[in-house]
Amino acid sequence: MSKVSGATNAGCWLLSSSKCSAGVLSSGAMLQNVVFQTGKLETFEPFAQASWTKGDANKHPDHPSHMTQLGGEWPCVPFGTSVKDPEHHGFSSNAPWRCVDRGESHITLEIDYPVDHAVRRLRRTIRLSDTIAMIDVTLSVEVRRPCHLPIGLHPIFRCLRRGTWS
Repeated sequence: MSKVSGATNAGCWLLSSSKCSAGVLSSGAMLQNVVFQTGKLETFEPFAQASWTKGDANKHPDHPSHMTQLGGEWPCVPFGTSVKDPEHHGFSSNAPWRCVDRGESHITLEIDYPVDHAVRRLRRTIRLSDTIAMIDVTLSVEVRRPCHLPIGLHPIFRCLRRGTWS
């Protein structure tokens, strides 16, 4: 296992196995550009990517990070917006995560919350299978005090239209 602190390609780590490839963004720990190898020459890309993400991500600096890079899947803790957590979809959706462990087919990221937040830290591990077209994702939530929070894992799936995936 290698210990890594920084992301490559402007905040994106690339993962690959014999059955899957994916990118993981530092911002929001977003899992994106997932491609499953389902047969000898067949692939499947389950997640959608917003059309505006293909351009300059800095084009809309007033938009939350998760909106400028919208697509794939990411954790939302807490899910939604409230007076106590004004970040839409939670602090972790719009802040950079740090890499604490990385290999060719796995990565573990962490993010520390502001000191006045009930959540202390999130830890997310993404592991690509080398035997089947599968990704194993875990999310650990460490809190400072007892609390009740809505938690969301937020996938954005592609839609089947007229017999083709779009």
